[in-house]
Amino acid sequence: LTQKNDTVEAPYLLSVSKEVRTSESVALQILNKSNIGNRYFITVRIPSKKTISQMVPSFSDRNFDWLVKVEGSNNQNDWYEIVRNQRIVSIENSQTNYSYTNLNIGSNQYEYYRLSFNSTERPNLTSVNTFLEKEVKGNSTVREVRLENKVDKKNKATILYMELPSAVP
Repeated sequence: LTQKNDTVEAPYLLSVSKEVRTSESVALQILNKSNIGNRYFITVRIPSKKTISQMVPSFSDRNFDWLVKVEGSNNQNDWYEIVRNQRIVSIENSQTNYSYTNLNIGSNQYEYYRLSFNSTERPNLTSVNTFLEKEVKGNSTVREVRLENKVDKKNKATILYMELPSAVP
């Protein structure tokens, strides 16, 4: 309060850290590339035992349209089908340059994954990546606050009383 019973504002900025979600790209180790006739198989291994939900294979091929089957295993003997007929496509010509190779596989935690698809030409796989989501916890400022207000009609003012569990600005 000033000497004239007026109030003075003291502005401040309260910075609160929040939860942050980031996504980290991890390259999968390519173990095997093989085929039986026109059926091609690619076996990859994830370097850490993390849950993944998407794989992104990269090919040097520019024009393809394949339906991919993804299987998972922890021992390379017993394979379990995760998804079937996931389409990956790449088109490159004088009018367009488009590629979509994301394989959405739900949340899975296997050590080995096998991609298989039919192709009339041998695919030229360059890498397979996945994305691991990281969550950094922030400070929460949610608190129970007891709030009481009084209206002073004579002085045309509203007074708020707050009772906080600890001192805060």
